[in-house]
Amino acid sequence: MRRLDDGSSPYAGGKPGNMYKYLGETDAERAKNLATLKAWVGEGGWNLNRWKARGDVPAITEEQLDKLVLKY
Repeated sequence: MRRLDDGSSPYAGGKPGNMYKYLGETDAERAKNLATLKAWVGEGGWNLNRWKARGDVPAITEEQLDKLVLKY
């Protein structure tokens, strides 16, 4: 999620992830595709926390994991 994020999340520091540019050719297409991914992971499931805390980024919590509704 960190790599795909558009940089608007609190822990992104305003900088998009290094894979964000591959979500589409234009800003509008990238925003649309990111919204699709966020909908896929579920309401409140998109977060940039890590498995273990690092710097200002906290570790992921059980509550955050429970919000993921991915079907694969």
